[in-house]
Amino acid sequence: MTTAAEAARAPLRKLLQETGLEHATIGYECEQSHEPASYVAMHLYGASLAELFEPASLRPAEDFLGRMKAVLTGMELEGVRRSCRIARLAFEAGRAELAAGMKESEAAAAFRLPLFREGIGFEGTRRADGYAACMAGANASEAYGGYARSRAAAIRAGDLVLSHCNSYADGYWTDITRTYSMGPPNERQRAMYEAVWAARAAALAAIGPGVKASEVDRAARQEMRRRRSADALSVPDGGVDSMMAHAPFPRRPLPPMARIGRALPSEHIAGPRGYVRERLLAAGLAAKVKPGARIAITAGSRGIGGFTQLLAGIADAVKECRGEPFLIQAMGSHGGATAEGQTKILNLLGVDGAVGAPIRATMDTLELGTAKNGAVAHLDAMAAAADGIIVFGRTKTHPEGGGEGFASGLLKMTTIGLGKQRGAQQAHNHGLWESVEQVPEITIAKSKILFGVAVVENGYRQPVAVEVVPARYDAFLESDRKLLEVAKPHVARLPFDKLDLLIVDEIGKTISGSGMDLNVIGKFRATGKGPNQPEIKRIVALSLTKPSLGNALGAGLADFVTRRLMDAYDPAATYINLLTAMEPESTTREGPLPLALETDREAIEVGLYSTLADRAPRVCRIQSTASLSEMWVSAALLDEIRNSPGVAVEEPPRELPFQASGNLW
Repeated sequence: MTTAAEAARAPLRKLLQETGLEHATIGYECEQSHEPASYVAMHLYGASLAELFEPASLRPAEDFLGRMKAVLTGMELEGVRRSCRIARLAFEAGRAELAAGMKESEAAAAFRLPLFREGIGFEGTRRADGYAACMAGANASEAYGGYARSRAAAIRAGDLVLSHCNSYADGYWTDITRTYSMGPPNERQRAMYEAVWAARAAALAAIGPGVKASEVDRAARQEMRRRRSADALSVPDGGVDSMMAHAPFPRRPLPPMARIGRALPSEHIAGPRGYVRERLLAAGLAAKVKPGARIAITAGSRGIGGFTQLLAGIADAVKECRGEPFLIQAMGSHGGATAEGQTKILNLLGVDGAVGAPIRATMDTLELGTAKNGAVAHLDAMAAAADGIIVFGRTKTHPEGGGEGFASGLLKMTTIGLGKQRGAQQAHNHGLWESVEQVPEITIAKSKILFGVAVVENGYRQPVAVEVVPARYDAFLESDRKLLEVAKPHVARLPFDKLDLLIVDEIGKTISGSGMDLNVIGKFRATGKGPNQPEIKRIVALSLTKPSLGNALGAGLADFVTRRLMDAYDPAATYINLLTAMEPESTTREGPLPLALETDREAIEVGLYSTLADRAPRVCRIQSTASLSEMWVSAALLDEIRNSPGVAVEEPPRELPFQASGNLW
């Protein structure tokens, strides 16, 4: 069976030749590979375009294309308006035929037929058609996403009928929904109509230059919540925003907070790109890389200090040996466990255009054998087909420990990173640390790994040590153990044993596997076992890092989150990561969302109230668990830490700068 990508290969390469763009740099839209819907499906080629366009160089251009799409030319505006005028004719014709007793499918046909019957030839339109759905009564509540479907069921008197239409005219699309009442509306239906109309008006009033889409959405939702207090809009079954009208939540205002700076160990490698290049060449890379050899380099999702510079330095060394470097995404089940999602993570981490090596993304693996504990060793298919592999990863302490003096490092990257989602699932299911110790013996012996490159970062997320490691299991193990000792002095922790409230500006997979580093907030939060150190009564998490792509694993370790975080939360991306990481003693507590409040201020003040703290609450605010050189502290904590070595008060206590929206940014 010929795939969509294979069918496009020949015409695309012919086009490159005819236009003289065979060796040009071309921007492309990098998204998921397939987007299904009940009425139409699109193939979005995404990362596979890089292979289709060879030897041209492709770079993701989503930001540029997004800016172009956001501002229409006069011709484009007229095309959209003409398409809308045709849709209006179709809605008027369909409404004239709509009647109780006809089937939903018949009503849908009445709305669709005029799209091409009246549309073709309208003001010179050459192509016009579309898709329509009519859904009545309770079935109308099922019209969301790509799942609007008309049934053969009859429309009844008194029903509300939703008519949804996606139409096009010469390539310009509409997306229009209207609701009709089959007879005079009852009191509840009228209240619903008025609430939606008022929410629409609030959204339109909020639109303006520089206004975020989320702010427009928030304006509409707030109006819906305001109107929900009417009896006619009581919705015990979920309904509008899945929240009943309620009295204000109990809150406690945040005390003034002082901004403090902490002097952490700051030694680091000033020029990591050149440093790692020279170390690889000195280790004998040239003897292992033949001219034209394709060398795979692992690139993870953690946002290591100096990440792009170190990757670029490794790529430079390969090029110096006349090899052809390329990157493989090495991040287990992150990014929804899809090649496209993981490619997007790397680009959001700054890899695009900064490394000088293309990304070759796949989730396919080869099975290499079974470890003693039963875990099957998997190897990235792109890496397996390469002429050599360089394993690049960070060595750091892991809150769950590695047992025999090793933790996150080259062995874990070999197991999880090179193993992709399948390898990660095997490793976790059979006990992560046993697998990390045993699986690499198979992988290193049966693959073309040339070297490992291990990096340790300091508390400022700067590379403090880089080691090039021979491709032997004993060398990888020794490096993990040795660099773990180097990493320990650079592990930053909270300078407090007890907190009433910890405010965390952002969580995410780019910060820690659990969203928040358990070395900082305590392993007890995840397991409920062992000492509760530090003792933190409540945690409020305000946002999710963008490169996490909706994977909010670790949100469940907080007690409160915000709407901002809730809106960014992608259940599918979170669940696949959570379920992949299931171990014999695992729980699912890191995956679900905790209590979600509308704004930063509400989440923080409700969170503080819930601590029932005394008159001098112990409150600390940090950017993330990976950034602890600066923080905001309440007066009770300031008195405790003011005279500690390396601590400086950068700003005296003051109110946190909440915006009018109730958010901090």
